[in-house]
Amino acid sequence: MHRKSLEIDQRLGQLEGVAHGYANLGSIYRERGDLGSAREHWIQSRDLFAKIGMPHMVAKVESWLDGLPDT
Repeated sequence: MHRKSLEIDQRLGQLEGVAHGYANLGSIYRERGDLGSAREHWIQSRDLFAKIGMPHMVAKVESWLDGLPDT
């Protein structure tokens, strides 16, 4: 469902929704133990949140990234 939501937000140009979609997918990958995919999705999320001017979300996603072990 998160992938479908991400696709819809991308199609509609809803950048905040896209950023949240990447964050949600990153969390799922983290739970599954796929840390590389989690990192990739969270980086995309962080960069989009920065682009649209949401520093509180940038900080939140950066804290998740900081919590990942080095891969």
